[in-house]
Amino acid sequence: MQRPRREQRYRGTTPRGEIGEMRIARIGSRVFAALLALAALGLAASGNAEPLDLGDPTARTVVVEFETSADLSTVAAQFGESVPATYSAVGTLGTLTIAGDDFEAIAAGGSGEFVSSDIVIEIDTGTGFGAVTEANGTLTLQQGGYAWSWTLDTARTAGWIDGAGFGPLHCVSQAQVDDLCASIPAFCGATCEIVPGAVYDPGTGTINMVGFEHQDGCGETGCVVIDFFTGRGDLRLSELAPPAQLPALPHPGWLVGGLVVLGCWGLRRLSPRPVGRED
Repeated sequence: MQRPRREQRYRGTTPRGEIGEMRIARIGSRVFAALLALAALGLAASGNAEPLDLGDPTARTVVVEFETSADLSTVAAQFGESVPATYSAVGTLGTLTIAGDDFEAIAAGGSGEFVSSDIVIEIDTGTGFGAVTEANGTLTLQQGGYAWSWTLDTARTAGWIDGAGFGPLHCVSQAQVDDLCASIPAFCGATCEIVPGAVYDPGTGTINMVGFEHQDGCGETGCVVIDFFTGRGDLRLSELAPPAQLPALPHPGWLVGGLVVLGCWGLRRLSPRPVGRED
């Protein structure tokens, strides 16, 4: 006589419906993780900005980055502060203009009111020679203030005095510092650290215009006219970055096949696994 079949028993004590829901949740989390990975690939494939093409005369918005290393002798190593600028060219003369408001946003700091004109840079599209043709402004302090202006280009000799304790005073040779030593003992033993200029490099977008910031003003201790070396001419120029491009998706047939395999695998995972039958 054939015995009646008994209901199969399943592993664990969780009701069958809840087991299914838990497995569906696990499968869903794996699919979600895969989608996140695909999205990450899309972000990684986003385009990078290209160096500024001086030969393209089209008027357009570009990006200017300033070198921010603490050591003034370091050139084209660490670019941080960036601002938008406009660029256009006529013949072999390229003109780059940074709006005064945009420069003020990164240059103003500490106490006082910092005001800047537009920063205008002219670059020879053939030789890469560059020079700042306009850059001036004021800094108004609680006690006095001063006017400032830049004299910067890629061809001049310029450096800063290291070891005198007066800040990065502008210098052009060691002989200049040695002459100062004769009348001002603080300059004895100091050195003139020359920083070489560099014409525009179309491969990297870098240019280094060297020179000084001229300051003329008065403060609590009196009035002074002085020139400080400045690294504000050490720049990297770039075109605007293109929009991100998602990677090409697989052929639709592969997608359908993958979904079918995933579905079959999911159904198999959701199927109850019997322990056995009781006699």
